Amino acid sequence: AQPGSAVKHSDMARRAPMRLLGRSIRVVLLCVFLCTVLRYTVAHSARDTARDTARRWFLSPAGTDTSACGTQSSPCATLTYLIATRHSVEDGDVIVLDSSSGPYACENLTVPVAITLQSSSQTQ
Repeated sequence: AQPGSAVKHSDMARRAPMRLLGRSIRVVLLCVFLCTVLRYTVAHSARDTARDTARRWFLSPAGTDTSACGTQSSPCATLTYLIATRHSVEDGDVIVLDSSSGPYACENLTVPVAITLQSSSQTQ
């Protein structure tokens, strides 16, 4: 046997567990990363689905409070009418506020359901 070959063989034997440990750590880190991405994707997908299936109501200072209001083409003028009079707004619904039609009048009301208020500039 050559004198240097025994040293190379013992050096390689010592490094083998380190290589295996390095690979194991990489596999664990990859699994943690993939689980994190999957959990984030599932959570956001569920939230986006809920938001996409929520009914949308439209409100504009230029709108009219009538029995047919609340659509994009015929928005209600006041949140009070939309919530208190129409009684159609439910948990999870989105109320889109027209951000191009001037200021809204101040209203004092209690909102009995969980809604989301959204600017019309966010829906485009």
